[in-house]
Amino acid sequence: MIRGSTAITHLGMRVRDLDNAINRLKAAGATMISEPFTVAKETTKIVYVANKVSPRIAYAKKPGKKAWRIAVFKDPDGVIIEPVER
Repeated sequence: MIRGSTAITHLGMRVRDLDNAINRLKAAGATMISEPFTVAKETTKIVYVANKVSPRIAYAKKPGKKAWRIAVFKDPDGVIIEPVER
């Protein structure tokens, strides 16, 4: 896939059970490229390139009281898949 083409290159999704999502992605042929990691409020710094230019864009927020667990996969077409348990 060529960057900048009109196709999906990255898909992030919220999941209830990261371990289950990992098993399902592996079974579907996706390759894990990052072991699960945790993102906590105290260790997160989010920097925006633009200052909320559109109300239609969902901007990233810091984790709340519960830390996020994230894994990163690549599907057979090269799309990055990022399930996030939060």
